[in-house]
Amino acid sequence: MTQLLIIGVVIGAGIALGRSMKPLRLPAVTGYVFAGVLIGLFFKPSGETELILSTVSSSALAFIAYTMGTSLNLRELKKMGGGVIIVALTQAFGATLVTILTLTGLLGQPLELTLILGAIASTTAPAATLMIVRQYRANGPFTRTLLPVVALDDAIAIIIFGFSQIAVASMVSGKAIAAGLFLEPLATLGISAAIGFAGGLLLSYLARKATDEDSLLAITLGVLFVTVGITEYFGYSALLAGMVLGTVVTNLSSRNMAILNGIDRISYSLVISFFVFAGMGLNLELLPRLGLVGLAYVVARSVGKIFGAWIGGVSTRREPAVRKYLGLALLPQAGVALGLAASFDAGSPELAEKVRTIIVSAVIVFELIGPPLAKIALKLSGDIKEN
Repeated sequence: MTQLLIIGVVIGAGIALGRSMKPLRLPAVTGYVFAGVLIGLFFKPSGETELILSTVSSSALAFIAYTMGTSLNLRELKKMGGGVIIVALTQAFGATLVTILTLTGLLGQPLELTLILGAIASTTAPAATLMIVRQYRANGPFTRTLLPVVALDDAIAIIIFGFSQIAVASMVSGKAIAAGLFLEPLATLGISAAIGFAGGLLLSYLARKATDEDSLLAITLGVLFVTVGITEYFGYSALLAGMVLGTVVTNLSSRNMAILNGIDRISYSLVISFFVFAGMGLNLELLPRLGLVGLAYVVARSVGKIFGAWIGGVSTRREPAVRKYLGLALLPQAGVALGLAASFDAGSPELAEKVRTIIVSAVIVFELIGPPLAKIALKLSGDIKEN
């Protein structure tokens, strides 16, 4: 199959199965993932094809990251107070702590394993959440809390994971932790944010020079792809850089809505492809390998997200719907979790392989059940209107 034929099949299958979810009252993103699973049963990309699919996915992730960043409007956040940050922290640490305590205390798993699984448990999939919000045009206090929390969540997760990996490496090697090592996760976060901030300033300046919508879109794509590409090249967080870029533009540029509308016009097919490719990468044969520890991870992470979001909502006096249902909307988990699991290296290949097996298997579960549960949360909150 030629590369263009593969991409065409991917987009067509995604649209078809996405629309088939409507009678079942399931979000379209579930159909996109199922389309990928079905294609993956018959076709496994390799070589040049895999590179092209990876490029399309990276482009889609850049759009998703930028759009998530636009939810961090400082004027709106100021009106909401510091509650959003507190909720983001409590739901992330809730998932981490409940996972560690469950796996270590109840199942007797080694702390080296549970620290890493707990750190990865804090991540949430921003793409799935954003797609569901857009599909159903969800709007209201719940959505205005959900999107900033999701945007902040992965930055928090990167820090938790960085510290956890350093601690686990020390346990495995038996050597004391050098104090300077704890600066590494903060440096990763800071450099990624700095690259995104610079990109945001550049785009805000160049947007003023654009004479029409077409030139504005071309400038936007150029700056966004260069920013994300530089971050990827040096091994930092492209997702965070894209989010910061979006945040800077939405707060500094008077043309922020025109930029966002331009991205929306061209990102639809790429985002569908992103989820279909994600489905193609899900190996259902791994599910039997999930095991008791994997099942406990799925349950503990879910409980931790729900309980942590509830604590944050209560302590900051958020709306009742936020307290009750926010954790349910934070259950989708995908790319960031897989990326952290793949990057884990603490000097123990056996431990790294176990972490990857559990996370890949758990992500399959969360990719399939997370989007429908997020839709239910938005519906129960009242932010999704009938018809």
